[in-house]
Amino acid sequence: MPPPSFLGQVPPLYATENLPERERLVWIRYFCAPDFEWLVLEYEPSTGVAFGLADLGHPELGYFSLRELADLVALPRPGYPVIVERDLSWEPKPLSEARG
Repeated sequence: MPPPSFLGQVPPLYATENLPERERLVWIRYFCAPDFEWLVLEYEPSTGVAFGLADLGHPELGYFSLRELADLVALPRPGYPVIVERDLSWEPKPLSEARG
């Protein structure tokens, strides 16, 4: 999980819903192999729920739990766990640039 000081900068749920998608900022990026990605646009610290784009082969906007995501270990093949990681080099950028 990102530090609370950083999470405090992420807009709360519904705060950016009236902005065009391309202008909404992606604050945090999570990923795991092979090509799965979660991009956080909004976050509610009291519940741990985020709103953003989840791409598990078919990208879609929706809600997901950062707490659960941080603990998730995928098992695409028996004996080969894949851990979801936060992109520590990620800098906030518009969704249009994040999906480049």
